[in-house]
Amino acid sequence: MENIPETFKVTEPRRYNTYVLMNKPVYFWGFTSYQLLACFGPVFFITVFSFGIFHLFIGTLILCIVVSPLIYLMGIIRRENNKGNPDFLASWFLARKAPCVITDRNNVMSMIYRNESRNYIKGKSSRNQIV
Repeated sequence: MENIPETFKVTEPRRYNTYVLMNKPVYFWGFTSYQLLACFGPVFFITVFSFGIFHLFIGTLILCIVVSPLIYLMGIIRRENNKGNPDFLASWFLARKAPCVITDRNNVMSMIYRNESRNYIKGKSSRNQIV
């Protein structure tokens, strides 16, 4: 065999733009930190309280009753996160404030529909002339 010098391909290390991820909000199971504290704080308090008073069997039953709606809510939030909605609770509260029916009191849409069929021709000047 011949002695052929081997050439090695020099690869540069991959650079990551970590500054892009710097001030992004952090979500825990779809909750912000305050929402997580508001959901799981009372559950933890009720569970410890029920185990202290009612002991193991009744305390476990109360834990299951209190945690089951949270598991259902976390499933809904996880589905919405997979659809691309990072903060489901904030968008839900915002959607509740939005009106269900929008009424056109000033007839803006009729003005838009009335002007839709007009042809706009550009003249030599910078202004558009209506034909």
